[in-house]
Amino acid sequence: MMSKITDIYFVGRRNGKVQKGYLPVIDEVFNNLGFGFHYFPKLSSFTEALLSGSLVLDETSIVILIYSEQVLVEDRGIQIKKELQDLMCLLESFPQVKVVHPLWVGQILTDKIATNKVFTSNNVPCPELIIGKTSPKLVFQNKVYDNHGRGSRLVVQGEIIDSTKYNTEFIDTIFNYKNQKYYSNIRLTCAGKEISNIVVRLRDVNEGNPTIHNSTMCADCGLINQYYNSRVIPILEHLKITAEKIYEIFGLGFYVHDIIIDQGGNHFVTESGFKIGNPGYANHIRPVKEKVNPEILTDGDAIVKRQILTFINQLNCGERKW
Repeated sequence: MMSKITDIYFVGRRNGKVQKGYLPVIDEVFNNLGFGFHYFPKLSSFTEALLSGSLVLDETSIVILIYSEQVLVEDRGIQIKKELQDLMCLLESFPQVKVVHPLWVGQILTDKIATNKVFTSNNVPCPELIIGKTSPKLVFQNKVYDNHGRGSRLVVQGEIIDSTKYNTEFIDTIFNYKNQKYYSNIRLTCAGKEISNIVVRLRDVNEGNPTIHNSTMCADCGLINQYYNSRVIPILEHLKITAEKIYEIFGLGFYVHDIIIDQGGNHFVTESGFKIGNPGYANHIRPVKEKVNPEILTDGDAIVKRQILTFINQLNCGERKW
């Protein structure tokens, strides 16, 4: 029963994974439902507290590690990775403690090729990996470890492929609206196997880049609503199945899954990562948020609250996978 799980520890630097302003919101939700919420911004401080005995963990404890997957492969992340490794080793002496976002998950998610292979082997739909010296078809090329789309480009058929990059088949996501074409993708905000929110992102094809982030999307409520109604709603049950499959691989946690939908309504996961909330989207969509489909949460605090509540609901029902 949930009465035994009372202490939630957020441990680690936020690194864009949890906006500072959301911490009071998270604290309020957990505390209102009877959980103790504790935040340790430094991994080393949490480790020292355990070693000194000033902090005692037991079967009532859940440790949620907060870190950027990408920093694990950067020079600036050497110390963070070392601290994570040390903490994971220490937590092995507390087998009764539940650990969310363990290091092995982050190490997969930071590598797009590894993520694609793990997902594909577990029947999670992903774009086909392209291996070889020359492109057999139109290919979307991206960096293996970068999650901002920097340096992404299209490689035409017959062109030499850079094998050090993440190369996949190009998926046609173009959506037509009022005689204009847009590249498109969606982002699922999830807690474990449950989708807590879905946002739509579209970008004018005239900009010449199919990579879409919050800062490059069109904040047009008519466009967003039309896409959501015609492309997302018809495949909603399939999206739920995909979120459940990823949960079966990585366990309970706070995730975002970026997904593209082709002209036939088939969907493909392009990236996944740790994330609580979606502040960039909330900020960008603010001017038109009152006119966006109410099924799409656009308020930053509301997105976070729903994600936390979805997490708690899975603890309550006992269907959690650590």
